[in-house]
Amino acid sequence: MRSSTVLKIALIFFTILFNIISLSSCYKEFSREHKNSSPFAQGTLKDSSGYCLHDSAIGTYYSNVKPGADTNYIELEMKISHSGTYNISTDEQNGLRFADSGYVYHKGDTIIHLKPTGIPVTTEATFLTLSFNGDVCYCYVHVQ
Repeated sequence: MRSSTVLKIALIFFTILFNIISLSSCYKEFSREHKNSSPFAQGTLKDSSGYCLHDSAIGTYYSNVKPGADTNYIELEMKISHSGTYNISTDEQNGLRFADSGYVYHKGDTIIHLKPTGIPVTTEATFLTLSFNGDVCYCYVHVQ
């Protein structure tokens, strides 16, 4: 055999081998722990004693003035047991409602900021109901 023929065969062999190795190393990893798990976040708004975790209305709220989403929000603590998407909101009281949605990646204590929608109608203490995965807690917003 000529050396150029041997060189061509060797080159073809190594090209095929390289392609096989490259293609076999690119695959999606599937985790057995999360097989058939929900894409939705799981967790609680309560501690181990059944008391609601920390929530706080941040900012100043005035009747007949639309609150800004950057300066006014409800800071809500949650304990996440399984990561995933979430959609959490309050009921509407006194013209106000708070909501947030997204994806939570880490298990454990998580802080969520619920953004306001609506305009407070009257000057009063406004109590809002929060619910997540069957837990119900209440938050207080003082409207001036």
